[in-house]
Amino acid sequence: VFNTYMAYRISRKLELDRKSSYFASFLFVTVPVAFAESLTTQVDEFATIWLMIFVYYTLCFLEEKGLKMNRDQILDIIIMGLCAAFGYLSKPTVMPAMLIITVWLLICRIAKKDKPATLIKVSCIAVFSALITILPEILKNIKSFNAILAPETGQRQLIGTLKPNYVFINFLKNISYDLTNSYLYAFGFRMQNIVYKTASLMNVEINDPSISEDGRIFEMGLSQIYDHDSSTNVVIVSMTLLMIVLLIIRLVRSDKKTRWSVQNEYVIVVSAVFIVMMTIIRWEPFMNRYMLPVFAICCPGAAVVTAIGEKIDFGRFIRSVICFLCALELFGLLNYHGKIMLDQMRMADRAEGYYYKREEAYDQYKMLKAYILDESPEKVGMITSSEAFKYPVWNMLHNYNIDGVVIVPGESRNMDCLPDAVFTIGVNMEDSFYYSGKEYKKEFSLGKKCSIYR
Repeated sequence: VFNTYMAYRISRKLELDRKSSYFASFLFVTVPVAFAESLTTQVDEFATIWLMIFVYYTLCFLEEKGLKMNRDQILDIIIMGLCAAFGYLSKPTVMPAMLIITVWLLICRIAKKDKPATLIKVSCIAVFSALITILPEILKNIKSFNAILAPETGQRQLIGTLKPNYVFINFLKNISYDLTNSYLYAFGFRMQNIVYKTASLMNVEINDPSISEDGRIFEMGLSQIYDHDSSTNVVIVSMTLLMIVLLIIRLVRSDKKTRWSVQNEYVIVVSAVFIVMMTIIRWEPFMNRYMLPVFAICCPGAAVVTAIGEKIDFGRFIRSVICFLCALELFGLLNYHGKIMLDQMRMADRAEGYYYKREEAYDQYKMLKAYILDESPEKVGMITSSEAFKYPVWNMLHNYNIDGVVIVPGESRNMDCLPDAVFTIGVNMEDSFYYSGKEYKKEFSLGKKCSIYR
């Protein structure tokens, strides 16, 4: 709700009329990944908040004729620094956008001939307010990992090569994945073939781990996906690509006085952010989580280039088509997520509703719970994969006052810490293993990669 409101406020700050601003808000509401993420506890929507506020205050500073370093301006500078800090702490995926927007702001202030000393002071205030906010997190990470960030942070999410042909195919994969739709027959299948043929012509291994997380096979669906992690967003991505085309037309047709208006500059900047993010994010079916903040700031840009009454006077036609497609998306989203919510409400056990998409996982946890109730072990060991859900097990152990410990086969521990039983979740194990000299034998299996050892 807040991000939708900010799409409206940014549009108004760009001096668009109310209809154009409402268009930007409606466009964002119907972005599938934004709609789906708003129903989860994931932080992508939350991180977007800080980028939207950051953009709004950037536009405020662009309006200023000169930096006066008065009380109000200093407060606004501190707010921008805090937004950068909170965005970083929420999810660092907003940082490339903030960096590009900051460069734009500095260029504009230099063009308005602000004094270098004033720009340095402003920058120092913003950087200091950001650093003082993230300092506790940095110190904690240094203590834990001897580094500012955990070693694995960003390694699998960012592209792993600088080879131009691989970089281009990664960009093409990210763009194509979002163009899957139900409106053009077999479009996803045909687009997938185009990507594969293009990769072959450019001598690129399309599923190379450097441009495909964990070497995942690139494939496109036949229609839109509405899940929170892997939503495809055909309308906003198509609109953004169209926005870039319309921007070029606007720049060509505009005279020198209006060519570099704040509106046009904004569209140039958000287009650059869109292209950069689509390029540097390593393709995976879940990549659109990282694009959510970018989609949000592109919505006012789309409203700018389709504004009715501009020199390019076919905005009314484009908006009518886009609004119709947005309405179809909203209908589909309400149907899809509404059914899930109604089904969850009908379930007798509330916890079962959390595993609507992972029934097999819930069945395993339910059997583990039954085992705990029957056997009542005092200490429980757990061997899990990095992708397994650990918190349901910890919750079950806590509810029954049972000590739990994560163990690694082959390690040695104090004999007092040896568990009476060991669960494996998401890990294939042999029929027996040793831990601190004690042999544990498989008692029974609870399904795929889930067993109990005694």
